[in-house]
Amino acid sequence: MNADQPPDARPVMSCREAADARIPDPMDQAPIGTRSAADARSRSRGFSLLEALAAIALLAIALPATVSVFSGAASRASLADARHDLLRRAEDLVTITRAEFSGRFGRTAGSDAIARWTVETTPLTDPDENARRAAPSTVPVHLKVMTQSRQNVTVALETMFLFREQGR
Repeated sequence: MNADQPPDARPVMSCREAADARIPDPMDQAPIGTRSAADARSRSRGFSLLEALAAIALLAIALPATVSVFSGAASRASLADARHDLLRRAEDLVTITRAEFSGRFGRTAGSDAIARWTVETTPLTDPDENARRAAPSTVPVHLKVMTQSRQNVTVALETMFLFREQGR
C-alpha cells in the first residue's frame, strides 16, 4: 500500500492473479455445527454467559447444603460439649454428696450461671431384712443427680453407696 492511497483501498489484482486464486470448495469447509480452529481460538478467550450462569446456579445449590452440613456438625459438637460438662458436674456432685453425707435423706437443689441441679438421697430398700441385720451400722443410699444446662440439655446420674452410721 502506498502512503497516498486511502486506507480502505484494495490493491487491484491482475487477471493472472485472479486466475491463480483458488475458489473455496464448499466440501472443504467444516461441517455445520462444528467450529474451525480459528473460531475455537476466538471463543476460548473467556466464559460464555451460559457457562457463567451454570456456575452461579451450581454454587447457589451447593453452598447452602455445605453450610447446613457444617453448621449441623458445629451444633452437634456444642451439644456434646454441654452434655460432657453436665456429666462432669454431676460426677462432682456425687463425690461431694458422698463425702459430706450426714445420714439425712432428702432433696437439695442449686444453680449457677451454667446449670441447675438436683441431688436426691433416699434409703435403698432391701427386701432381704437379714442383710440389714448382718450389718446394722451401714445404710445403703440411693443417690440421684439431675443436671440441666441453660440450653435445656439434661443429664441424670444414679448410683448407690454405703453410709456407715456413727454412734451405733
